[in-house]
Amino acid sequence: VVWDGVIVDGHNRYRICRENQIPFCITEMDFANQGEAIAWMIKAQIGRRNLSPFQRCEVVLPFEAELKADAKRRQGWRSDLKRRDPNHGRCTADILADMASVSHGTLSKVKTILATGDSETLRRVRKGEISIHFAYSSLVSKAGKRMDTESMECEQTPPNSSPVLRPIGEAVRNLINCVCEGEATTKMIVSELERVIQMIDEADR
Repeated sequence: VVWDGVIVDGHNRYRICRENQIPFCITEMDFANQGEAIAWMIKAQIGRRNLSPFQRCEVVLPFEAELKADAKRRQGWRSDLKRRDPNHGRCTADILADMASVSHGTLSKVKTILATGDSETLRRVRKGEISIHFAYSSLVSKAGKRMDTESMECEQTPPNSSPVLRPIGEAVRNLINCVCEGEATTKMIVSELERVIQMIDEADR
């Protein structure tokens, strides 16, 4: 599938056919602009795979810079001289969220998780062991705790404060919040409880 001589779908098939001298057909597409072509490519990728909301966001986010650049190039164009762009006047984040079939807020949370999450958090959210909301809340909570700690470096820790128990309490609170908000799945609850038990076992050693 090509647009203005550029392959927008079928790169692997094209390579295989050329390497093995296999005849192939070409389908011409008509897009209003590069942004519309990118949107079509993303939807084609997502449509072929059974992806979770987090994984769909991972597919669309790498195209954010290209969509922004395309929108900037088209600033000032007279829309009446070209085929109407369905995304005209919309912000890039909303367009990407629609492509991933998630809300603007969910896409924003995934960006934060990808930017600040450790490898274990990313692994668990990709596997569906924890929800996007749970991973985001945990990371924001940890960031807030770090800031509080840094701002109180010179203060002494109260005698009854237990640094070992804080992460356990934080994990339990986050799990309770997710359950109350309807974000928790059975798989996620079991996985998180297993993690809490492991943390308690390690604290007892």
